[in-house]
Amino acid sequence: MTFFSIDNFRSKLQVVDRLVEQKFPQHVKTWEPLKIDTERLSRIRNQLAHYPVMNYVNDAPGSRIALLPRFSARSKFKQKLPKPPSGSLGLRDIVHAEARFNALMFGLEGFQHTLLGDQSIFPASAANAPAIPSLADISRQMRTMQT
Repeated sequence: MTFFSIDNFRSKLQVVDRLVEQKFPQHVKTWEPLKIDTERLSRIRNQLAHYPVMNYVNDAPGSRIALLPRFSARSKFKQKLPKPPSGSLGLRDIVHAEARFNALMFGLEGFQHTLLGDQSIFPASAANAPAIPSLADISRQMRTMQT
């Protein structure tokens, strides 16, 4: 069986995990946090791919468009203006997820170079996910992209 014949992501991650444990036992401590991040981000990836988009035009900036969970508990309080339910992903969540995916990519790239015995072209600090950005930071980034 080859790695690419496996359809399920969790199964692929399990194959890689076993490979690292068996072939590179000296690197298991470095691999473990990367595996945990990969599992966590897999869930976020599924949310980004499968949550429907809803508009909340009367909500605060950054919360006007949200990705909603398929099933969520109704609010216990009657709201004059609807708000996204708990577990929804707003702009800040999505931007932070992007930063976490990028950090994981750099971490996995660095791990690959470690296994190969050579040096990554990226600094190790690239694998550190930044803090959740403020809406002002996101707005600033968007404005600089427009120029």
